[in-house]
Amino acid sequence: MAAVLGILTALLIMTLYRIIVGPTFQDRLLGLSMVSVELVLMLCVTAVMLEQSFYVDIAMIYALLSFGEITAFVKVHHWRKGSR
Repeated sequence: MAAVLGILTALLIMTLYRIIVGPTFQDRLLGLSMVSVELVLMLCVTAVMLEQSFYVDIAMIYALLSFGEITAFVKVHHWRKGSR
C-alpha cells in the first residue's frame, strides 16, 4: 500500500507541474480535476491502510466539494471571457 501512495504522490507532482505550466485554461482545469481525484484516491488508500472508515467519508465530502469548485471556476472563466 505504501507503494501505491508513492505512485499517487508522483502523479500528483506531475499534475501540479501541468497546472503551473499549462498553456491554456483547459489544461489547468483538467489538472485541478486530476489533483482532486488523486487526493480522493490517496484518502481511500489511507483508509484501507489504517482501517479507519472516516477517511472514506472525508474523501466523499472532498469529491463533492471539488465538483462544485470546478463548476465555479468554469462559470467565472466564462463570465470573465464574455465581459471582454
